[in-house]
Amino acid sequence: MNLTLGSVTFQEWEVPNKIEHGSKQRLSANKNIGGQRNVNAMGADPKNIKWAGRLWGPDATSRRDQLQSMCDGGQQVSLMFSTKYYMVVVEDVSFSHELDFMILYEIDCYVVSDMLSGAGAVSSIVQNLTSVTGADVSSINAILPTVQTASVVSTVTTAVNNVSNAGDLDTADITVLSSLIGPLQTAIASTQSAQTSQDDILSTTLAAPTMPQLIALLNSVSSAHDEALLLFQIYNLLTRLTRNIVNAAGVSA
Repeated sequence: MNLTLGSVTFQEWEVPNKIEHGSKQRLSANKNIGGQRNVNAMGADPKNIKWAGRLWGPDATSRRDQLQSMCDGGQQVSLMFSTKYYMVVVEDVSFSHELDFMILYEIDCYVVSDMLSGAGAVSSIVQNLTSVTGADVSSINAILPTVQTASVVSTVTTAVNNVSNAGDLDTADITVLSSLIGPLQTAIASTQSAQTSQDDILSTTLAAPTMPQLIALLNSVSSAHDEALLLFQIYNLLTRLTRNIVNAAGVSA
């Protein structure tokens, strides 16, 4: 599982075994005489996202300071893990300093919006669709040159070029917007397939490997880890881009 909070990417053994998250439905309930209840659902309220782990390596102290700055600054930052993508504020962070290269951490994030579902994914998109999609396309294009999976590069390039070449999406009709959805969905599927392949490499084990085999495996796992992180970022950007266009077009994806 990949885990990125703002500018900090948690690496390998730093990623926790579990991340607490979820939501609670806000209810307005009245109990009437006789036991009858009237209940109105007021909407989902995301729970804080929490996890703990260790920062490892020569840059552990600098990344500790980055996490501290996020909390002190109170600014919204992105949080991505598994297939989740949120905007959050770091509400609480604490550290237990063991060594300069080994620092225990605990993080508690307040969810501002879920970027892949609910209001956070679609707010203000119709009025500002061109700028919103343009920002996502720029982010994807910045990542794509470092991706090694050829099928992903091909399908994603086609999809984002279609969006870029579509012109002003704020004034585009439904036919234009709808034509963008299919290639985007193909790119998402390609990215998901590539993620599965990288996960398979990351879970590879060898029984009593020789030293050359072990070195080759470590190199393969390291490359797969880097590729998986890039694919994860592209997947989340593509998913948000697609949902925004789908919502503006008023069609089912």
